[in-house]
Amino acid sequence: PMAKYDFIILFVFIHGCLSMEWSASDTVNLDQFIATTMECRNVPGMFLTIVKDDEVTLSKGYGFKNVETKEPFTTQTPMSIQSTSKLMITILTARILTKYPQYTFDTTIKELLGDYLELSDKTAEKIVTIRDIVSHAHGLGFPDSSWLWFTMTKYDLLRSVKHYPVVDEIRRGFHYSNDAFLFLDKAFELMENKSIEKIFRDELFDPLGMIHSNTINEARYDESYATGYQPGPNGTLLKTKRSYISRNAQNVGGWGLASTADDLAKYLRFVLREGKLEDGTQHVNPDLMKEVLSPQIFYPLPYVKVADGYSLRPDFPSTSQTQSYGMASWHRYYRGFQLVQHTGSHGGCDTLMTYVPELNIGIYTGLNGPYTDVSWVAETVIQEYILDTLLELPSYLNNTTACTFPAPWGEPVGIPSFQAIPEDVVPALPLDKYTGVFGKEGAGCLSMTLNRTEDDVEVLQFALGWGRMFAYPKEGQAHQFWLKGLDDMFHYWYTGGHSAGFTESDGSISEMRFLGLKLKRISGDSEQLCSYYLTGLNGTDF
Repeated sequence: PMAKYDFIILFVFIHGCLSMEWSASDTVNLDQFIATTMECRNVPGMFLTIVKDDEVTLSKGYGFKNVETKEPFTTQTPMSIQSTSKLMITILTARILTKYPQYTFDTTIKELLGDYLELSDKTAEKIVTIRDIVSHAHGLGFPDSSWLWFTMTKYDLLRSVKHYPVVDEIRRGFHYSNDAFLFLDKAFELMENKSIEKIFRDELFDPLGMIHSNTINEARYDESYATGYQPGPNGTLLKTKRSYISRNAQNVGGWGLASTADDLAKYLRFVLREGKLEDGTQHVNPDLMKEVLSPQIFYPLPYVKVADGYSLRPDFPSTSQTQSYGMASWHRYYRGFQLVQHTGSHGGCDTLMTYVPELNIGIYTGLNGPYTDVSWVAETVIQEYILDTLLELPSYLNNTTACTFPAPWGEPVGIPSFQAIPEDVVPALPLDKYTGVFGKEGAGCLSMTLNRTEDDVEVLQFALGWGRMFAYPKEGQAHQFWLKGLDDMFHYWYTGGHSAGFTESDGSISEMRFLGLKLKRISGDSEQLCSYYLTGLNGTDF
């Protein structure tokens, strides 16, 4: 009997320790810690929202949403939330499954899409499920589509899936993909007979009161959006044009949503309430919400290499390690508590979303620069400092380690020393030999033409849809070119960003290589063939 009472007393003591009240002094200390982190990491601005026990502990903006105009980052500043959109569409999926209980996470995509789904592997086509898509266990080999959006619509890309290889057995490995979430977009549009944007508004944003949330397409027109920043020459920051960020808005569930600190506080509370609205209405089946936050596949790798690849005791003050992947989330343990997390990065904006379901804690941060790895490190130390405060545990972080982390326990992380693309290297062949149209099924066509710079120097120009870049030969690498961004893409000014290569035989160019794709040179009139390569439709389908 005594042992039983000892256990009860111990449980009450531990539970009490984990229910600390956030104080004004905690906010002051956190503000100072964030200010130190932002200064040494060169972060222009950020938002933060913390939820605990169904209450908003803190919602705040820091720094500037626009460095040039000195406009402050506030709790109502909308910003791209990039790949953390994936969990949001997974929550939307749970809502749709609540409305249509004949379907589950194990419903096949083929059942939902019918003839709209055609894969290169017919076995995979029959068995891939919603669960496989949101846990990246689908085995599909999508190309890097960040460039395909410069010319394709999402419906073009869905038709093109049949040209992409199935690279692994379903549920055998982890194959991260933005574009697999397009299957859900299309399925929900068919079920609801409305656009995915309208579905998000009707089924999630409006019921939760997320009045400032939308897709990143709105960033093209709305100056209230936070400006993303990326590394420029000589330690400067270059702003990413809102029109560039909005170009990828068609992939709504993969990385195409935008929100604010205040709206994300409502979203965090909704998830931690297991799908209940503010008035107590059960908007999403709670069993589905629990399923969303459950591990799905073993994945013993860091959620981001700079954050926890080294962090096991005794080398690190506390244990912090990823163990598995769930539905659009990494499952990681920090000081013995399971975290459900996801990162996002696009166009100079970076986010980190964290749930601690057993403690009813949610944290969301978003930074508008300066560089992906640096931003994720900054978000990691800020969120772990917050967790230590909420857990009332001594933190390994202070004003020094906030700026050195992952050092001294791991390799330091900083903005790389980017080098400007040299523009005076002589090509292996005359530039006109590289001109032409190059294409591939499922990728569309791109063109290489001659143009002139502002200094009236002849240059090779790359064009894929609206995306344009100048191509400059690489030193000592025949038929290899660095690509330097133009117009909306001017922030690609350095070596190591984008490049292209050509295959030469007997002085002629037959093939171009770009983003792992091999594109054949097209002779003669390319219009009809390129249309097929782009849309998947031949002339009789239009």
